[in-house]
Amino acid sequence: MLIGLIACAGIRDTSQPFINQTNMSSSAFQTTASADWNQAQHDLATQSINLAAGSFGVKDVPPDPRALNIQPLGIVVKSVPDAPGHPGIIPCGYVTGYCYAYLDNEHTIIVPESKPTNMAHYEMETIILWQLGYDVSGR
Repeated sequence: MLIGLIACAGIRDTSQPFINQTNMSSSAFQTTASADWNQAQHDLATQSINLAAGSFGVKDVPPDPRALNIQPLGIVVKSVPDAPGHPGIIPCGYVTGYCYAYLDNEHTIIVPESKPTNMAHYEMETIILWQLGYDVSGR
């Protein structure tokens, strides 16, 4: 019974920085994910941050050098089938109904099966911002 409760509680694997649930080879996945995370850290630490990008507005805050200290822990990248007739993108709840990638929660990035490299640093930026305590509801 305890195992069932732990599974339902949403315990996640934090034994590694990134968890590959795509069709990419493990080494290519880890290299790409690490590079995207490093780029996200650098951008947040050195450039203005728009907290309203998803709502087509601008709510800039200053760069936050604390981003350089946030390390990935159990970040899942999961691929799902591409949108029918739209290779490289997936259905999502945004204005257009399609996107290249999105966050399912604070630690899971959803990408298209045909383009798992779409994990991109934008979603990773948002994860870092969450961990820093920013309101990212407009991203």
